[in-house]
Amino acid sequence: MSNKKLISSMLIVTVLMTQGIVFQGCTNQSVKNDNEKEFIIGEIITKNGLYEREGEEMYCGSKLAVDEINDNAGVLINGENYHLKLITVDDESNPDIAKKLYNSLIDKGAQAVVAPVSAESCKAVESQANEDNIPLIIASVTSNEVGKYDNSFRVCLSDEQIGLEAADEAFYHMNSRKSVILYNQASADVMESFADEYIKNGGRIVGQEQCSPDIESLTYCANLINASGADVVYLPEKSDFSKAVMDFMEQQQLNVSIVTSENWDGMNVSGYTWLKEIAYPKIYSEKYSDFCADYLFEYDMIPGQKAAEGYDAVYVIVNALNEAGNTDCDLQISAMSDIVFDGITGKEISFNEIGKCKRNVEFMHLR
Repeated sequence: MSNKKLISSMLIVTVLMTQGIVFQGCTNQSVKNDNEKEFIIGEIITKNGLYEREGEEMYCGSKLAVDEINDNAGVLINGENYHLKLITVDDESNPDIAKKLYNSLIDKGAQAVVAPVSAESCKAVESQANEDNIPLIIASVTSNEVGKYDNSFRVCLSDEQIGLEAADEAFYHMNSRKSVILYNQASADVMESFADEYIKNGGRIVGQEQCSPDIESLTYCANLINASGADVVYLPEKSDFSKAVMDFMEQQQLNVSIVTSENWDGMNVSGYTWLKEIAYPKIYSEKYSDFCADYLFEYDMIPGQKAAEGYDAVYVIVNALNEAGNTDCDLQISAMSDIVFDGITGKEISFNEIGKCKRNVEFMHLR
C-alpha cells in the first residue's frame, strides 16, 4: 500500500472514531480479508496471582482449539467463512480487575466470552454479561453460585451435579447403604449434594466430618469410620488430600470402599490391599489422547483438566454458531440448548434450558 493510501485509510478510521461509530459485541463482524470475516472470542485468564497455573492451562487449551479451527478454514456461517480471533486479558486473580477487563473485551468487539477460572471473578462478570446479552461460557468454575443466567453455559459440572453423580454411583453401582463423608469447607456444597441424593436413594449418612490431613484429624476420622459400620467413604476433595486419607486408612487396615469426585487416572493402587474398591469419575473422553499429543507438541507439556475445559469452551461457541447459522447473540444463546457434541471432557456434551451441562458421567473402578 502506498503512503498516500495508508494516510487516507488512517483518516477514514479517525473520522469514524470521532463520529462515535463503534462496532461492539454481537454486531461486530470485522473483515479479515476479502473472503473471510472475524468472530471475536474474549477470554479472561489469569497470568499472575493465585490462579496463575489454572489460567495459563485454560488459555493454552482455548488457543489450541482456535488454531485448530482456523487451520481447517474457520467456521462456515450462512455461506461465509469466519476466522476466529481470541483476545485474552489477565485479571490477576482479582474480581474487580476481571469486571473492568470484561468491559474492555466488549469494547474490542468480543461476541462471546470465556469466563475466568476463579468463582469470585466469574461472579463479578456474569451479571454484566447477562445485561449485555453476551454468551458467557463457564469453562471450569463448579460453584453453585454461578451459571444462573440464560446467557451462561457451564462446560464443567456444578458442585451440585458432582455430588449427585457420586451418590448415585455409590448407591446403585457400589451397592453402598451406609456412608461416611470426609470433607473440608471448600467442598461443603458437593458434600451436601451427595448427602441429599444418597439419602433420597435410600442410603444412610452415618458420619459427616470436616477433615484435615494431620494425624490427629485422620485418627479421629478412622475411628469414626470403624464405629459407624460404613461400607463407603466419600471424599469430595482434591486427589492429593484424598490420597493422604486413603494412605492412612490403608495403614489402619480399614476394609472400606472409596468414592471420590477427582480424576485418578494413572494412580498406582497396588499398595492398597485393605481398601475394597476405589471409584472416581472419568473426566476425559477417548479424544483425550489426540488432544494430549497435540498439546504436548505445541507447548511441550502434558495438559491438565483446565486445558481440556478451555478447549471444549471454544467448541461450545463454534457448535452454537453452526447451529444458529448466525453470529447474533440471541440466536447463539437460543442455539445452545440444541447442540450436542463430543468434547475432550466428555461425550455428548449438551445444555439444558438453564445452561447446565448435561452428560453421562462414567465412573472408573480401580479394583
